Amino acid sequence: MSRPYLSFFFVALLSVVFITGRCQDNINAEKQLILNLNIFSSDTEKKYFKEIASTGSTNLFQLMLVAGNASHSTATVAEATGQIETFVQRKEVGKQYSSKELKKLYAEIHQTFFTQYIDNPVFAAIFANGNYNCATASALYAILLNKLNVEYSIREKPTHVYIVVAPSSHNLVYETTAPGVTLYQLNQEVKNKYLDYLHDNKLIGKEEWENSDRNALFEKYFYGDKAINLQQLCGLLYYNLGVEAAQKDDYVTAYKNFEKAYFLHPGSRMKYFVSMSLYTHIYKAANMREEEKLNAFKRYVQIGDSVAANELIGDFVEKISKKYLFQYPDMPRYLSMYSSIVNMVKDSALLRIIRHDHYNDMAHYYSIKDNIDSSKTYLDSLYNMNTGDLLVQELISQTVMKILYKLPEGKEGVAALKDYFRAYPFLTANSKLQDYQIYCLARETGMKYDLENEKEGRKYLEEMKAALDGKPELARRGEQYIELAIGEVCGFYVRKQDYKTARDILAFFKKLLPENEEINRRFTNAEKRMNQK
Repeated sequence: MSRPYLSFFFVALLSVVFITGRCQDNINAEKQLILNLNIFSSDTEKKYFKEIASTGSTNLFQLMLVAGNASHSTATVAEATGQIETFVQRKEVGKQYSSKELKKLYAEIHQTFFTQYIDNPVFAAIFANGNYNCATASALYAILLNKLNVEYSIREKPTHVYIVVAPSSHNLVYETTAPGVTLYQLNQEVKNKYLDYLHDNKLIGKEEWENSDRNALFEKYFYGDKAINLQQLCGLLYYNLGVEAAQKDDYVTAYKNFEKAYFLHPGSRMKYFVSMSLYTHIYKAANMREEEKLNAFKRYVQIGDSVAANELIGDFVEKISKKYLFQYPDMPRYLSMYSSIVNMVKDSALLRIIRHDHYNDMAHYYSIKDNIDSSKTYLDSLYNMNTGDLLVQELISQTVMKILYKLPEGKEGVAALKDYFRAYPFLTANSKLQDYQIYCLARETGMKYDLENEKEGRKYLEEMKAALDGKPELARRGEQYIELAIGEVCGFYVRKQDYKTARDILAFFKKLLPENEEINRRFTNAEKRMNQK
């Protein structure tokens, strides 16, 4: 069920930031789930996210220092904090800055902290070597303005982040994008894929979808120019880390950073990047344990494309059943994963397919193990799902034959066949089972009459007549058994001089087997003796 999907390096992504959605998703319930995912680089990082989930806030400055910073330590935090405090101590906190003073403040911050604009540095690089980009620089401006108690607003544009300082009075823009930076644009294929995602998840209404230009829709839902808070800006730092990892084909890191970006800066577009990177992570992962994939599937079912999710899960189920039922049998592990999948999948059509394949594989497994009763249990479930499935009918026929071969010949076989024919009407057309039924009925008929048990013998005789009625071909296939049984029947009635009963029984079988010499001979003798009597 697997298939190639749009590769994640649909990236000729924007090199700076991703924009929040107009339609905000309610992710309160998701936050606890995200905290249980294996996406955090350290316990320290996870601690900040847990604080946000429980209280709504955390020390965002320290979280920014952690983001993407492999060399993070208490020493680096102390160094960065010291630089911040040293700068703030030289300023008057709470002062009403004039426009001129705010411009000077902008220049002082830039001169003190920033050395070189590069594509995607971590926030902590500002304090280590002065490297920055518009997102990290805007974050630092916001932090310093907070400490100085200067009013500001963080704004997003399609290509960068900037700060509006004193928006209610001076309305100055702290622009942090380096001059001449080349910005990558999304191509039309990616735009269409993004719009399809919004439409499939009902984030774009039917009327708007049918009556709007695609480019206009993309501009409306992808881009924005609205105020965001410092936590959302922190989310953009993680977003940039995700973009960088994706461009390096590091799908695991890309997914983890997009997931954290979504936690901090939720919205339909950030969610889209989580789903795309997670899909690629799952699809490309070569060494991921099945249990890890299950957790990834659970998340993808929540946020991803439903068709792609169904194909991924369907392919996964097919592989684990083959591996843990047949190649390297481990029934408990297989059943544990199967149960998790059934509880996870909400799509009724996919669930039906998964259950169908499960019943089929379990029936096959127990058949190989020669545990016929267990095999039949799963075949019953399989048959009830689709009574017309010819492959299922074939499996049931084979299993019933195996069961019958293990039973004593005669009445046990007759009773079992009666039950099977009632449960599976299609079996009545199976020539092998028809033949076996006639053999068992003839055997029991002959034995009962040989023992002078007319009551029981007559019961099996009537069942045999009912099974043969109008079926001369079936009678010919079982002719040798019928002939022996009828010999015992006629012998019984002849000994009792009940020639009429003998003749009537023989007349029925004579129609089915007109060329059988023994039946013809007995019929002639019975009729002759009846006339003599």
